[in-house]
Amino acid sequence: MRMKQTMEWALIRRGILSNTLHKPPPQVPLHPNASLEFHPLQISTHLYDSSSGSSSSCYFKPDPDHKQHSLSNSTIGSCFTFASSLNCSSVYPFLTKKDRNYSTVGALTCNGNLGKGEIDCRKELDSEIKGSYHPNFLTKIIDIIVRNEDDMECKLNLIASGLLVKSQVALKWATEIFRVLNVKGVSGLRFFRWLRSMSPEIKRSSIFCSMIIDNCGWLDDYETMAALLIEFRTENVCLARRAFQFIPVFGSNDALLTESVQRVIGVLSEAGGSCYASGIHELVEMFCSFDKFEMAKFVIEISEGKASCYDVLVNEMCRRGRLREALGIIRGMVELGVRCDAKSYNYLLSSLCKIDKMDEAFRVLEEMKGNGVLPNLQTYELFIHSFCSHEKLRRVYQLFDQMVAEGLKPQTKTHAAFVKACFSSERYDEAYKYVVDSSEKYYNSSNTVYSLIASLHMKKGDFGTALKIIIEMMEKDLKPNYAVYKRILRWLLDHGRTDIASDLKSRYAVFKLECPLNVNRNDYG
Repeated sequence: MRMKQTMEWALIRRGILSNTLHKPPPQVPLHPNASLEFHPLQISTHLYDSSSGSSSSCYFKPDPDHKQHSLSNSTIGSCFTFASSLNCSSVYPFLTKKDRNYSTVGALTCNGNLGKGEIDCRKELDSEIKGSYHPNFLTKIIDIIVRNEDDMECKLNLIASGLLVKSQVALKWATEIFRVLNVKGVSGLRFFRWLRSMSPEIKRSSIFCSMIIDNCGWLDDYETMAALLIEFRTENVCLARRAFQFIPVFGSNDALLTESVQRVIGVLSEAGGSCYASGIHELVEMFCSFDKFEMAKFVIEISEGKASCYDVLVNEMCRRGRLREALGIIRGMVELGVRCDAKSYNYLLSSLCKIDKMDEAFRVLEEMKGNGVLPNLQTYELFIHSFCSHEKLRRVYQLFDQMVAEGLKPQTKTHAAFVKACFSSERYDEAYKYVVDSSEKYYNSSNTVYSLIASLHMKKGDFGTALKIIIEMMEKDLKPNYAVYKRILRWLLDHGRTDIASDLKSRYAVFKLECPLNVNRNDYG
């Protein structure tokens, strides 16, 4: 009796069962000679209390997304036996907040009173809602997976179906479960397919799908891995770095590592599609992150990697200050006939500009043009920002002329960098002349650049000049930045210039009240 009450109470707590103690039995009782139509989340049966002679009915909540299956009474009975073995402290703490609100919670307690077990469970539930989880719960799930019994999915439904619906919770627990399965050398394929069906949100998750690929790698089961990759390809699923944690990057000789990588690339090549492209890219990134650049090159060479893979290699080398090697990679791309673009060179040029090796950067730029690769907007802006930071404004003008000749227009942040560089060198008149000229050439940036120079004048205490600039831009039908306008208006009112403040208000009232969306507040302090 006590065991049955505990079982029914625990399942109601999970939100899987609904309480119908005071309703007539709705369906067929669980009897050795009875047959039942089984639904993964819907079973109708009776719980009989021999001491009181009363019976109660409980059933699984229906799920329209699942088809009914006919199971034997022994399978159903084993599920109920397993459910009855779960005590309240191992089930209730893992309910979601929504599960906690069921009206049936607390209905099945001894003598109708709140038991000590319930109080303990509710305390554990509160901690679970805050983001923690109980390791005993994961241990039970792992134990079910390891035993790999015929009714494994049924048992998982009983204790975890409603808990792993949300993708964040499912990914967090799946990560821990697969980590243990990999160590134990146990396949997680059935758990993977069960969880994928229970949580549609993670069905195409690259991280989750990568977990089962990694699990196959630990088990050396490349046949299953190939079948899964082909399945993922049809669903356009991409792989994450998580898929290749089984590769022995450390603690193995180069021959073993090379053999492992060749096998993986062979399986990826067989699958093709999104899995192949993303897999090669993630392999290159993984080896670069471990400073295994030679192995990253090997992956690119045997997979005939695209320019994007070479870009990853060049970028990682530049981040680590290995600029000569990065240049060698780019030259190798040209020799192999790999089509590289300005992006490949920009990684190297950016690193050279940051360490103020401008002469060498210009030599790379000339080599880039000699190889038929035209600089893009980002290429020019790398040099312009570097020259502005070192207040070499003459060179900036030359680059502006080259950009205009090639039909490129500077971005707003590039104009802002030049104006700030002029103010840093106290060349205020030159900054003003540049703002006036650029407002005629690049109208889209006029509001921001005009408002910026007014803000810079206010920062150095020259509110009078800032006021003139604001009035000038409004006469050109340019709306000032709202924060700049309010600051000038406040300054006028604080100094008793109410007549000028009224005039400024009337001028600004012509424009719409909302602030312009293309303004970067950081430019105005």
